[in-house]
Amino acid sequence: MRNLFERLTATERRAALILAAAAAAGLLVFLYAFIQERPAAARDSGRLSEIERDYRRLSPIWAKTKADMALWREAARDMENLKQTRFYSDVKGFQDLLPDLHALFDAAGIVVGEIAFGYTDYQREGLRRVSAAFVFNGTYAALKTFLDRVERHPRFLFVEKIDFLNIGLQPGMLDLKINMAGFYER
Repeated sequence: MRNLFERLTATERRAALILAAAAAAGLLVFLYAFIQERPAAARDSGRLSEIERDYRRLSPIWAKTKADMALWREAARDMENLKQTRFYSDVKGFQDLLPDLHALFDAAGIVVGEIAFGYTDYQREGLRRVSAAFVFNGTYAALKTFLDRVERHPRFLFVEKIDFLNIGLQPGMLDLKINMAGFYER
């Protein structure tokens, strides 16, 4: 190698010396930066280990949270579907409820006189309950048919209470007071 260096001209030797000095200076800068950054790298490595440990701990919780959010979104879609298909519309008032009641009466073959209506607001739930009370005079078969029709009705319409006013005065005939409820979304 010494022999190779002697074959160079003075200009080439000077250039080689400058390159060697620059390489030595670069190595010194690299070593200085390495020594300065080594504790920071160790500290960052420890922090990275903590973050990875937290990630492994929180990853299942995040997956469960995402699954729960998907269930809540599905429940919201179901509620919207129920509002459109099962609840009565609050915009029309009880204009939808009254024809449904008369259709149920006609299907069961019963005649109902006066219907008394009452309203209850459930503001927190966003619902309004409309109750309808009437007196039923008919046979057990007509009552059974009426209850079956109410049970299969597509809207939220329920028989809440049945009071037996008179049974047995005429054989096979019943006098009942029936309270029903329909629900409106607000």
